[in-house]
Amino acid sequence: DFESGKLYCKNCAPQSFCKCISFSVVTAMRYVALSDFDRIFSFTLKDDALDSFCSITEEYLLNKTQRKFKTLEFYNVIKE
Repeated sequence: DFESGKLYCKNCAPQSFCKCISFSVVTAMRYVALSDFDRIFSFTLKDDALDSFCSITEEYLLNKTQRKFKTLEFYNVIKE
């Protein structure tokens, strides 16, 4: 739930919200949120988990800032 910043298990998620993420992605999100700045990206994820991590954190950023970022749009074009 991007509005409240909450994560739900699949049994407790509201009917209107359902985006399943793996435990490794949740762990990585917690690591980034709680790490010292100099160690914020000192973790690894498998490709599918990394794709999920990138997608959900990008959605969260865009939801919270309520704006677009030209550099992010450019990155999304060239990463394909």
